[in-house]
Amino acid sequence: MTEREEGSDMPTRVPTYIGLGLILVAGAALLGLCGGLRTGPWLARYALLHPMLVAGRLLLALGLVAMIGIEREVRDKPAGVRTTALVGVGACLFALIAERLSTDGEAVARVIQGVVTGVGFLGAGTIIKEQFQIEGLTTAAAVWAAAGLGLACGLGFYHIAVVGTATVFLVLMGLRLLERPLRHIHKSER
Repeated sequence: MTEREEGSDMPTRVPTYIGLGLILVAGAALLGLCGGLRTGPWLARYALLHPMLVAGRLLLALGLVAMIGIEREVRDKPAGVRTTALVGVGACLFALIAERLSTDGEAVARVIQGVVTGVGFLGAGTIIKEQFQIEGLTTAAAVWAAAGLGLACGLGFYHIAVVGTATVFLVLMGLRLLERPLRHIHKSER
């Protein structure tokens, strides 16, 4: 957990964000350098094994899902940076392996199905029932979304991963602003 100023939600350690930015830049740079590798059909199989392409996809997945983890950690939720990073990178690894070993789309589809199911069970572990209140649903959904982002990076759908990350942030941060007035209205009606 990062250190916090008294009364503040934001961490006082800026290096976390700088490191995250460097991971994203490194991943994007490696992917940019590898952009020309998949130009010929005879290179397509080899390009999937190219170490720079693999590293770029893994770093991009790590950077994107770590941003979600930082948001969860800042809010003191059970699944933080390490959990979301491991889920996203793990999903990316499974996607890379499936893409490399697959001669058809069926193997990739089965891996996606397995990741989605497995992460669903992992997310269920973050849900806690206390008296008449259930907590951890948003964190479970964030872990599940992190797996989806990792799969997108691993399969080379970078635009989906980036737009997906922005959408997850819109939900986690933007809709939070709507929740407060709605909760206030709901409490006043009781």
